[in-house]
Amino acid sequence: MNYLRSIGRRTKFYQRALEIRAKLLAKVWTKHDQRMLGFYSQFIASNDLCFDVGANRGSRTKIFRQLGTRVVAVEPQAACV
Repeated sequence: MNYLRSIGRRTKFYQRALEIRAKLLAKVWTKHDQRMLGFYSQFIASNDLCFDVGANRGSRTKIFRQLGTRVVAVEPQAACV
């Protein structure tokens, strides 16, 4: 079963589905995002430069942008960009 799952994850369809899901999640604001915003606002001011190393799907990048910062996000895994 794991073998079949790993094959399915390499298909273009699966990769496209992940891209669509990430775009949808980036537009949604959750309670968790609100808590993270409160936490990071203690340390980060507007116009700061933030680095999100290992950004994955960009959940923290979304928070940093909401705070009005400039963000450099780096993600080495192509599937997560």
